[in-house]
Amino acid sequence: MIIRYFVENKKLSHKITTIFLNPCFHSVVLYRLSSFFYKIKLGILAKIIWYINRVVFNVDIDYKANLAGGFMIVHGFGVVIGIGVSSKGRLKVYQGGTIGRNGAKYRILMNRKYGCPK
Repeated sequence: MIIRYFVENKKLSHKITTIFLNPCFHSVVLYRLSSFFYKIKLGILAKIIWYINRVVFNVDIDYKANLAGGFMIVHGFGVVIGIGVSSKGRLKVYQGGTIGRNGAKYRILMNRKYGCPK
């Protein structure tokens, strides 16, 4: 009876599959956990969880980044989100996406100078 309910209810089975088998979901959970530990002043735990996320899933999301609810990773291999990043709404990041600054004061693209955030 329980198995039939699980098979017939597609939304429930999709949620359970996501929770147990989706590495992008796991990566976001690890980011949220490391960010939580950083906010309650347990920086060493935040760093350890950040490192696990980086090694296991190849996703580098700094625990000091401020990402609002609705943050989602799609095919997360190689995603990098830096220390000063702040999102105010939904954010979807794809494979190889990099968000953040490179330490420069400005960038030159097509002969135009653009300031970098501090």
